[in-house]
Amino acid sequence: MSRKWLGTSLGIGVVVAVVLIVVMVDLANTAISVTAIDYTSHDDACGINGDTQPGYTGGSGGSEEITITLGGGPAGCTVTTVSTTTAGFSISGANVPLKVPSQGSARLSFTVTSPTASYSGVLTLDVE
Repeated sequence: MSRKWLGTSLGIGVVVAVVLIVVMVDLANTAISVTAIDYTSHDDACGINGDTQPGYTGGSGGSEEITITLGGGPAGCTVTTVSTTTAGFSISGANVPLKVPSQGSARLSFTVTSPTASYSGVLTLDVE
């Protein structure tokens, strides 16, 4: 094998190795797997305390739009805040305060922003 060919082969091999390492590191650091979304509510706002919905997957630092339908029950209810107790996640853009009429329903919408590190597990949201 000539020196020129050997140098070219080594150069290509180094480039391929660097690209593979960058891709593997990027994939390892960007995986968000929310296995379920659990809702808590100290005052059981609109009867949501203990509800669970399916999760989602995405990239780190990404966002997910969530909309849930709440029932007002016999007395109606009001949601004033939506927050998370799961480290690294944040909530924005919630349409609160949201008044749900007696025997009616209303849609609560908000955006969940994921952490910049990998995450796999349950996301807990607090609705008050």
